[in-house]
Amino acid sequence: MIFILLGLLAFLLFYLYDINSVLWNNSILKPAFFAGCVLFAVSAAGIVRDSYLVCSPLSGLNKGALAVSVFFALLTVYTLFFALPFRKVYVYPGSGGRKVCRNGFYGLCRHPAVMWFILCFVFLGAGLPAQECIIGGILFCAADVAYIVIQDVWSFPNSFADYDDYKKEVPFLLPTSASIRKCISTLR
Repeated sequence: MIFILLGLLAFLLFYLYDINSVLWNNSILKPAFFAGCVLFAVSAAGIVRDSYLVCSPLSGLNKGALAVSVFFALLTVYTLFFALPFRKVYVYPGSGGRKVCRNGFYGLCRHPAVMWFILCFVFLGAGLPAQECIIGGILFCAADVAYIVIQDVWSFPNSFADYDDYKKEVPFLLPTSASIRKCISTLR
């Protein structure tokens, strides 16, 4: 249960990072997102280890579900940290302010990493159906959805100069046929 609490603490650090980015811009709090990522990685690794000990030996279906979970975990990491043009999104490019990325996965929906994150935990729970893994997955997915709602309503409109236009153009979380076509045509 300690690893679930660590994961939830990681989300509190993510929330703190966003609040700081919009309201305070305190340099001491700027590493909160990175610290949350490290804490969440420790949490997830602990949950996987503990759940594996409870569930082993694993069947072929369990192993297949874990392989799919790893795929979605990698897709989550790629989407959050590598699919965005770093300078354009994270560095203020002069007087125009920061601009959102509208291509690739960010043309699919406004928060594509959340889809991958949820699928990662669905397959993780199928692969390691231990109580800690399932409860942690449910709580983490709920915390992530709450996080993106806050981002979509408050922090991103206050952080990106063109976010309101982006909201009109790209669906929130569930892709449409048009957004799928845009994603495919602009994926790099």
